[in-house]
Amino acid sequence: MQVGEVAAGPLVRAIVCAVSLPDGRIEYGVLFTNLPAEKYAATEMWGLYQGRQGIEAFFKTCGQTYGMSNLRSTEFRAISAYLWLVFITHNLLQWVKRDLFAGSALAAVGTHELVSKLGRIVAWRERTPSGWRLHLPSFDALARRFGAALTPDWVQLELRLYES
Repeated sequence: MQVGEVAAGPLVRAIVCAVSLPDGRIEYGVLFTNLPAEKYAATEMWGLYQGRQGIEAFFKTCGQTYGMSNLRSTEFRAISAYLWLVFITHNLLQWVKRDLFAGSALAAVGTHELVSKLGRIVAWRERTPSGWRLHLPSFDALARRFGAALTPDWVQLELRLYES
């Protein structure tokens, strides 16, 4: 891979990258930017540009999974707040899958499937003398796995520190 710059204009840099393909052909790509050369070298800019694919894939997933494509506001603050909520939700789901669902079949379920299927399950909780009971009326296999992952193998014991 070779990276270099060519003249593009007074306020624009054109960064060209030549990549040798396995069949011997050379493929070229061009990146136009207004970021200063003193601050960002051409190879660094090309690397940053290549990293955007992961970000674009994340936003595509967010559009499909979290309904980002249905955002009704064009106001910067509203979009910014919504994005923060999406990022927090995504991170929490990843942590739940890794920590709470570890060892269960739900650990391998994709985030889109988890949100689209579990997000539509009608469920409620009920306080009982021994704790909480989660009601999942759906007989969907994913709902059963979800319920099993949320049902601990331990029982909470009552600890009375004082008499009332």
